[in-house]
Amino acid sequence: MLFWEKTDPKSVLIWILVFWFLPLIGFVLYLFIGQTFYSRYVFRPKGIDDELLANIYSKEEKAMEANVAADPRNKEDIELARSVKKAGGWIYSGNNDIKLYTLGQDKFDDLYRDLRNAKKFIHMEYYIIRNDELGNELLHILTDKVKEGLEVKLLTDAFGNGKGPKKAINDFKKAGGEFALFHSVITLLFSPKKNNRNHRKIADID
Repeated sequence: MLFWEKTDPKSVLIWILVFWFLPLIGFVLYLFIGQTFYSRYVFRPKGIDDELLANIYSKEEKAMEANVAADPRNKEDIELARSVKKAGGWIYSGNNDIKLYTLGQDKFDDLYRDLRNAKKFIHMEYYIIRNDELGNELLHILTDKVKEGLEVKLLTDAFGNGKGPKKAINDFKKAGGEFALFHSVITLLFSPKKNNRNHRKIADID
């Protein structure tokens, strides 16, 4: 793994010395601070490079400033948008229709209705899908939509899905649905952040 990853001879030599004098400790250190395989593996599927992302951020910053200049009453909303962005959220955007849910049942009623009404594709990303009534109903809906000819993709966290509806997931995959786990046991071994889990709950429905 060392020779495959490292192109700098100095770096290779340093790590060889670490392994030679501290065999066990050196291996652990390499997994946590030396290896770059995991970082490349994680960020490879982004589909958008950092330079383009920076340009998008810059344009949105200008849009926020323009909105404040056009109407000072927008300042509080813009400051909230900036706070969300700094906390790891996405950038400011307009023309959104937002509904606030205070009860989980209401949210799932609307979500499952929208899933059943999907016409083109469904892309879902959830941390936990349990082997319970809600989880099995979700997989049954997704499987039915695959059979209708829709593109359906489901991503869930490897830990969060530990007790997931395995039979329903297998039926979903057999029907042609795309299913993947985030941060499996194998990638966990190479990760310097062992608690790097995917807690997102996203449903992209068209």
